Amino acid sequence: MASTFADYLRGRWNECIQANDAELILAAQKRDKGLLEKIENHRNRLMTEAERTELSVDAFLESIKTESVYRPFFRKDPSKQSIHQTCQIEWLKKHKYGDTVLMPSNTNGWCFSKHKLHHITKATPRPSDATKTFDIHSPSEKVYGTLKYTSEPGGAQDNQFNDVKHFIEQAVGYYSVNALAEERFEFYLDGEYYTTKKREELLAMIPAALRSKIVITNCESSKP
Repeated sequence: MASTFADYLRGRWNECIQANDAELILAAQKRDKGLLEKIENHRNRLMTEAERTELSVDAFLESIKTESVYRPFFRKDPSKQSIHQTCQIEWLKKHKYGDTVLMPSNTNGWCFSKHKLHHITKATPRPSDATKTFDIHSPSEKVYGTLKYTSEPGGAQDNQFNDVKHFIEQAVGYYSVNALAEERFEFYLDGEYYTTKKREELLAMIPAALRSKIVITNCESSKP
């Protein structure tokens, strides 16, 4: 059993790679149309005319079946299969809140708007000023959670960081008008992007009296 979240994620990542490789090999055996198009696009974009003559589509298909070095170019990328979020939820279900559920990302999801919890429905769509939807919910603990996994600095990553700030601003406002509210809001921020400095920046946004209700944490802290 993995003793840390990093170990667990690494193991699940490898499992996903193996499953994706098996799917890719089967596609090569069946001469899947989508795979043929990927190979042809790869040849046209990245290879010279001489290289294309040397390595035909059929040669790629045979290599995919027998040589692992060719597979990363054409198999599915686990990071685009929500593997980080999946692992965070699995980890929290096992080690923290057993009733953790993934929440809808749009209709029937929940977000903050004007310092209130807003339920997104067809009749009450997401307001323009709303936060993103919460990712998870533990009904028994009345916890709403946001999951982030960010590896390296960059524009998109900074946008995610700003999303968390928006959540925190709204959560602080929520308690200012609902002082006795039983809900808690937890932010699981995993990955190298979330340095001590960035965590401190977020923590500074939360009044000391609310730090048990608005929690900056990560899955790595939720150990067995």
